[in-house]
Amino acid sequence: MHYFLLNFKKFSKGVLLGLTDGARWQPQQNTYIVMFRQKALDILQKSDIKFPYFPWIMFERELFACMKYHVVYNFATVKKWVHLKRDGFNVHGNVDWQLYGYDVGKYGYDYDNGLYVSALFEVLENYALAYFIYVITSSLQQGSISILYI
Repeated sequence: MHYFLLNFKKFSKGVLLGLTDGARWQPQQNTYIVMFRQKALDILQKSDIKFPYFPWIMFERELFACMKYHVVYNFATVKKWVHLKRDGFNVHGNVDWQLYGYDVGKYGYDYDNGLYVSALFEVLENYALAYFIYVITSSLQQGSISILYI
């Protein structure tokens, strides 16, 4: 039997917020973090196979710099960042800035596995989200706290 502690705090207009004590659930929480990181690594590897000539390390470095300087700090900002790169590529067509010199004409913009076609920027978005999960484990730790509204 698992025991946990609920701490209730009263806010304006009579709203109660209950937070569970995370100390009791720490071993289970670490298991979920490892599981999510393993799944993220799997997504990173599959994306790399789809576009093997894409300079993934350059993409990772820019994304990591954006995380470091808090330009990218959650899933919504990761998606927004990739969409800004896609829009910049569609407007300017500058392969050097947006795609790090990736030759779209030579290597292609789409990946077809026989079942569906994946565009490069769809794969980049999935890669960026998986990289965010893989690198920033604190987002998984804070996201697993249970919240109860009464």
